[in-house]
Amino acid sequence: MLPALLLSALGVVAAPLEERFNQPGVPVDLVLTPISERANHPDPQVRAAYARDEMITNRIRFSRALDEDGYARLKRDLEFVDESERRRRRQVGPQDSSDIPVSSDANPGGQAQGGSSNNNAPAGDITLMNYNRDQGYATPVKVGTPAQQFLVVADTGSQDFVLFDESCRGCEGHPLFVDSRSSTFQPTSTPMYEAYGTGEASGIWALDRVEMGGYFVNDQPIALVQQGTVARYMGSQLSGIMGLGVPSISLQGPNGPAMKAPPPFWITTAENVWTDKQFGVFLARTNIDPSRYMLGSSLTETSEASGGVLTLGGVNRRLFTGEIKYMPANTTYWWQLPLEGFSANGKKFNARLAPTVIDTGSTAIMMPDAAVRAFHAQIPGAQEPNNDGSWVIPCDTTATASFFFGGMEYPIQTADILRGALAQDPRFCLSNVGPGPWLLGAAFMKNYYTAFRMAPEPQIGFAMLAPNVVTNGKSGSTGGPVQNNAGGGGTSISSGSSVTVGSTILALGLIASLLL
Repeated sequence: MLPALLLSALGVVAAPLEERFNQPGVPVDLVLTPISERANHPDPQVRAAYARDEMITNRIRFSRALDEDGYARLKRDLEFVDESERRRRRQVGPQDSSDIPVSSDANPGGQAQGGSSNNNAPAGDITLMNYNRDQGYATPVKVGTPAQQFLVVADTGSQDFVLFDESCRGCEGHPLFVDSRSSTFQPTSTPMYEAYGTGEASGIWALDRVEMGGYFVNDQPIALVQQGTVARYMGSQLSGIMGLGVPSISLQGPNGPAMKAPPPFWITTAENVWTDKQFGVFLARTNIDPSRYMLGSSLTETSEASGGVLTLGGVNRRLFTGEIKYMPANTTYWWQLPLEGFSANGKKFNARLAPTVIDTGSTAIMMPDAAVRAFHAQIPGAQEPNNDGSWVIPCDTTATASFFFGGMEYPIQTADILRGALAQDPRFCLSNVGPGPWLLGAAFMKNYYTAFRMAPEPQIGFAMLAPNVVTNGKSGSTGGPVQNNAGGGGTSISSGSSVTVGSTILALGLIASLLL
């Protein structure tokens, strides 16, 4: 139940429990739906800029999880963001760092060049909307009385329900919540501030009726955006963010902590309504119709809509085979699992149980700088042209990648380590693996069914996608998880170390300890 003290702090008296929730029921399916803008833009430089922005945003969002190298890179990120904003305000467009030079003698089929810094080298179910071509996933929500419907990012990496208000300066071009039309809208005097790296948002906390997948809360706290730049970096069909994260993150104001964060919508409904206190996530690829896998539906439909399925109050067993392997989650700040290691092209590296964020709100795979360099060193032709953390990989690579949790190896499809071809040389693609916190986004999650469970204890689980779940003509995962008999073995990555690749010793420069 939403704490009365919290509602009192927001200046609102809590309604009786029976007036705030719908009745308990079976798991509810919502379909995630597709929107395609910056990340699927026809201009490769726009796509590259999107990739850069996402990496910057994640380094700022998850700054607590960065190591020493990560903080140094974060400082440069903030300088870049500040300069970009100054340029924008002067109406001179921001400098585009996505213009990656490609050498004339690039050799996609050559030997691994991952350590190169040569500047002349290549660089119950909710329908989720897959926006930006597998770059993010949005869910429909209803707000107010009468209800106004919006699409918002479904984000396990944050906890607040953030919504663009009709009064918002900087939210032009997005569907906006018209609070004056809602008879149940309750503004408060409590300020709200959210920083997202490439954007920020400020406004007030408010309360109103919020519904998602048939579950509703009549006095759900809403972070109401009244001004900011965050909308500029989101698809124009989106109106905010629905946090599916853990309730332990504290709100931060411009001058420090403002108050303890209110429970996420899903926590409030789970504690009071759900019988099975978990939610399941299937992230589809661009040619899959998730309605085929809704609870109670037929599997004969073959339309080309895409997105995924978010199941509230349980999991959808039509989407996976076998049992879900649950593992204890660290929920101090985010949904995290201890990562035993990762492999690239069969070479395994020991991650020493690094707490790793599992995030539906991100596309990329992120690791500390040392791990990123070690990963790309195993891929023939992979290079870091500008020595800025942006790597490129031959688009025709057959490289393999896996991640190790709970004694199991979880491989992913080769396509998921690639973002898209460069404008300068379409033989090379941007890598989907970049420097930052330990984080696995949609690039990993598209390969497995994922469950987030709060009781009896916080856990995250993975399962192999069902045979009938087909993605881009292939099975959803790369053969599914396999037992890892080597345990946490593999090459260790640490300060000043070198990594053995076959008979070659590659010295890793500028490496700091990976703080776990």
